[in-house]
Amino acid sequence: MSPKPSSAPRQLSRRRALALGGVGVVAAAGGVAWGSPPATAAPEAGVSVVDAGAARAVVVTADNASATVRHAADELITFVAKSTGVTLPNATLPSGHLPVGLAPIYVGFAGPGSHSALRGAMRRLSDDGFVIAPDIQPASITIQGPTDWGTLNGVYDFLERYLGVAWLMPTTVGEDVPQRAEIRVPPRIVRSAPAFGQRAVSPLLLEPGTGGPYPSQYEWAQRNRLQGNYNRPVEFHHNLHTFFPVATYGDRPDLYANGIVPASGVVVGWQPAFSNPETVDIVVGDILAMLAEDSSLTSVSLGVNDGSFTSYESGRPIPETYYGWVNEVAARVTAVHSDMRFGLLAYHDLEVPPPFELHPSVIPFLTEDRYAWIDPETRQYREDQLLEWSQRATELGTYDYLYGSPYAVPRMYLPLLADVYRTTYDLGVRYHYAELYPNWGEGPKPWVVPRLLWDPNADVSGLVADWCRRAVGDSAAVELAAYYQIWEDVWSNEIAQSPWFIGRRTYQPFDSPSYLAAVAPSTLDQAKALMEDVVATAATATPQQRERARTLASAHEYYDLTARLFPRTVPIPATTAAALELAQATLGDLPTREALVARRTDWLAEAATDPLLVQALDPSRGGLSGLSANNHYPIWTLIQFLRSHEPSGGEVSRWLADHRADHPSFTRIADIIATALDPGANVFTNPGYEEGMEGWESWATTTGEHTISTAETRSGSHSLEAWSVDRGGPIQVLGIGPGILASQFWLKAGPDIGEATIQFAFNLFNSAAQRVGTVRGEALPLKQFVGEWRSLTSVEEFAIPADPRRTVATAQFCPILTGMPDGSSVWFDDAEAYFVPST
Repeated sequence: MSPKPSSAPRQLSRRRALALGGVGVVAAAGGVAWGSPPATAAPEAGVSVVDAGAARAVVVTADNASATVRHAADELITFVAKSTGVTLPNATLPSGHLPVGLAPIYVGFAGPGSHSALRGAMRRLSDDGFVIAPDIQPASITIQGPTDWGTLNGVYDFLERYLGVAWLMPTTVGEDVPQRAEIRVPPRIVRSAPAFGQRAVSPLLLEPGTGGPYPSQYEWAQRNRLQGNYNRPVEFHHNLHTFFPVATYGDRPDLYANGIVPASGVVVGWQPAFSNPETVDIVVGDILAMLAEDSSLTSVSLGVNDGSFTSYESGRPIPETYYGWVNEVAARVTAVHSDMRFGLLAYHDLEVPPPFELHPSVIPFLTEDRYAWIDPETRQYREDQLLEWSQRATELGTYDYLYGSPYAVPRMYLPLLADVYRTTYDLGVRYHYAELYPNWGEGPKPWVVPRLLWDPNADVSGLVADWCRRAVGDSAAVELAAYYQIWEDVWSNEIAQSPWFIGRRTYQPFDSPSYLAAVAPSTLDQAKALMEDVVATAATATPQQRERARTLASAHEYYDLTARLFPRTVPIPATTAAALELAQATLGDLPTREALVARRTDWLAEAATDPLLVQALDPSRGGLSGLSANNHYPIWTLIQFLRSHEPSGGEVSRWLADHRADHPSFTRIADIIATALDPGANVFTNPGYEEGMEGWESWATTTGEHTISTAETRSGSHSLEAWSVDRGGPIQVLGIGPGILASQFWLKAGPDIGEATIQFAFNLFNSAAQRVGTVRGEALPLKQFVGEWRSLTSVEEFAIPADPRRTVATAQFCPILTGMPDGSSVWFDDAEAYFVPST
């Protein structure tokens, strides 16, 4: 399917505004304009906090305030000081005394003189919500939530609303703290609560101050009202392996699906035997024991184990069996502890709702990369599915894939995302989790997401404009917004209509960088020029804004380097003149490509220790480990041309020989092209499977098999057929070493191949059979290979490393098939590999 961009967002119902009788109330799902500075109040109005360089208020907490509330008070004092230069005094009650003449700011509790309407405003407020209640007679401000986390959220809203503070990115680089001579809070009560009661993104899940690899990012997430493992209300991840450890139940195969006991320590690729009533007894017993030990526990995950879904019990309908089992567990636990909630992951075979209602305490999280909603057909399918789920479950959650890294260009689709959040909210979703793995070069995206989760009706274009203005200043904001609009357009049009895009799939194939083929060089030029304009124009902005501009420019450098290095296909020349032009271009491009490779390598090394540029998902996860100065497409195209047009030599062959020494890298390219013209130089054993499986091994992780076939062949009388392979492929170990290796294999896919993919791959080993590296190519949709033989190619160079122990001795060829439907077939034939050692 080649999707077309979705039409304009639908008109959706709006939630009713709150009204509290007799009190002026700002009812906000995310504040009046969350993340925007307030309009300046009249000087005589409201409660004065700072005026004329002096403190007019004192921050007050209760004697028994929790660490979270004390932290909230500290944050309030810290950012008031950063904004005004004034440090507010603090006090505790009832043990302490309030300074005379200073208005108390009560944090986390109602103190003497708190607004009389506070109790009413707090009524029926959700856990993460808060009330900011200023009063004039006597002067006081109360910031309070139903929970400590609600209070902390209220403090951050206070700082944004009345001081104009924003945390645009992690670290002090991302702090935007307007300088103020005074702070005055208007006498209007603010009551705010999030639309989505669960708002968490990975990997920003640790509580600030508790360690972890991204401390400044955890702090950023909390300040932007995101939750983490420490305070999210519903557990839902893969968890059933914790109830059935092999160390305890290894002698009970009847407790495991199909009687297969997993290896000790293996937590993926298997499930319990849901049809065995004793598995319910075990889980219920364990949960009740956990509750006896920790009475504060309110949620336990009943999420299935990760991995293969062929690990369910054979011959039983998966949704009915599993969800019936879940209902039984939930019913028995809630009979004792009525407030318990059970989250789970509804994906793959479990994304279809059962034909019965779930227990009210069960909350399924539906997993999907909702960028796919850009395709109208996919969107309609998913909306219908959500509607069906809303008739089966009392509460719903969604699990999204918002990456971020490892994508190699900014993945911008915020207007669509806002529409998705509005739609899912209207369909009953109240809990949300996303794999964000932020790449801060995406600018406003990570900052806008928590605001949409708080209020899906927020103005996206206004938020993006606000972020750009704050980030780099008014003048440079226009160019920065235009820069991100370029990427919005690319993801909404070119990439959405490319072969890379897959509609009804749990997540888009982020491990395949072939979406870069849809990014035109002219787009890269335009984006680069805009980012250069941003940096130049920001030269007149504040020092902080100049630093942010430089940070964004550095992030863009990675995008630009990677996209320009991405190998692009070239057609086989039809004439000698065209072949000569291709050979000349290959030589001419080498210095530029080598410089790009060197700078990209340095950039990644620098970014690894930079708290803003570090990529939480290694770029190799995105299929980007094989980028090199050698674009394998023109090299193999020249080989094919010479085989067809100059089998005994000719003008192009002579040109390659004459210019072989013009560049060291071109020497190796010319040599590998010449070597590939000799069929006897092929280092594969039994490349066409004419000798059966001699030299080959079969790899299939869970389902499927490889057999010799005579039904489909490209040459000779045999090929290798892969049948129903969930993940796997044919394997052969090639004896090589430092040098250059050019490889090609041919394949053909049968019909009904679905969304399966094929990826070129090598695992590299030293002489001691220790793995020293991996090369991955693009993961290409097999639908491109249906009905015709097509090749996958590779050209890799293995240098002599500084550490001799990392010297490559062998390359394990293992093209990776992923996700073949049951009953589908793929055929392999005519594998080629040519090697020229380093000299």
